[in-house]
Amino acid sequence: ASVLGVHGIASAVPGGVHSVSGLGAMLQGAGDAVHAIAATRYMPQLDDCKEGAFVTGIDLFDASFFGVSPTEAGFADPQQRVLLELGYKALHTASQRRGILRGRSAGVYVGIEHLDWQLLQLSVTSRTAVQRASVFAASGEQGHVASGRLSFVFDLQGPAMSLNTACSSGLVVAHLGSAALHAAEC
Repeated sequence: ASVLGVHGIASAVPGGVHSVSGLGAMLQGAGDAVHAIAATRYMPQLDDCKEGAFVTGIDLFDASFFGVSPTEAGFADPQQRVLLELGYKALHTASQRRGILRGRSAGVYVGIEHLDWQLLQLSVTSRTAVQRASVFAASGEQGHVASGRLSFVFDLQGPAMSLNTACSSGLVVAHLGSAALHAAEC
């Protein structure tokens, strides 16, 4: 996942890469983030899944820093948790501070594709129907709320858009965000 600020960027990709320079180094070195995994780590029903690529450190999310309750964080798609962290890092690489943009018409454009978390939650048999019906599950399992979550946490008042165009999601939201800046929409 990558987040582009006005002039800032932050990145977390599989293989333990948590910086743009780290991604460049991995690519230059022809690195591979795909490794052998235990089938039970991800989706146990996929018995033929022997390899995968995972972003590390998702379990280190500081929910209180972002004003998210531990219960809500537990239901939130890891993509949403990573997005909050990357949004914060992107602001800092752009020399912006959270308070400077608070209440301003700043736009949030998020390219989000895979809904693996939602599928995983449907497959979990140890949770009761009441736990799956939590109000936090309603927002935590839906990819389309990711931009709104980021916008809400940072108190941004501009447009917020989550877009799924498969492999081109990041490119399309970069285009839309750029167009919105040029049109002075945010």
